[in-house]
Amino acid sequence: MSDRERWNARYAQGAYADRTHPSAIVEHCVANFVQPEGEPKRALDVACGLGRNASYFGRCGYKAEGWDVSDVAIEQARARDPSVDWLCVDLLNSPLPAGTWHLITMVRFVALDVLQALCERLSNNGLLVVEQHLKWPQPVAGPGSERFRVAPGELVRVVSAAGLEILHAHDGLLEDPDGVTMAISQVIGKRVAE
Repeated sequence: MSDRERWNARYAQGAYADRTHPSAIVEHCVANFVQPEGEPKRALDVACGLGRNASYFGRCGYKAEGWDVSDVAIEQARARDPSVDWLCVDLLNSPLPAGTWHLITMVRFVALDVLQALCERLSNNGLLVVEQHLKWPQPVAGPGSERFRVAPGELVRVVSAAGLEILHAHDGLLEDPDGVTMAISQVIGKRVAE
């Protein structure tokens, strides 16, 4: 079963339908690192699912885009919020669409080569927000396969190697809004103006 088929089946069965709040790391970034300026800025939510972060960006005044491999998720997201530009794209098997953004998020989609390419798509002073499941020595909630987890320090290494300044980094246990404890790796990086 392809990634698209697997995710289409999950979204068709109602997966994540009750998650309409933005990710906590996204709210933290907007509250602490975003500097309001003149014209509307562009924001991109990669692996957006039903679009909770992309919709949040729109409410914060960004021209928001959301990309996901699942056309079922994209159609549901479009029905929820037609103000966002939604795109169904398989980033593991297709080139990254063209563009630059002031704010890019990639939450719980592990693809380090895609992450590196996204770092290059930030505008000057643009922000990258990444949150992934973390490899952990004890059993924790989340994916059972190591393929869907990153090693401690791995996100910082990739983002730093791409030339971004690290504004925030965390590797450890966090409680999700639904009360489940997860092992999480987070990074917020900034493309320093040249």
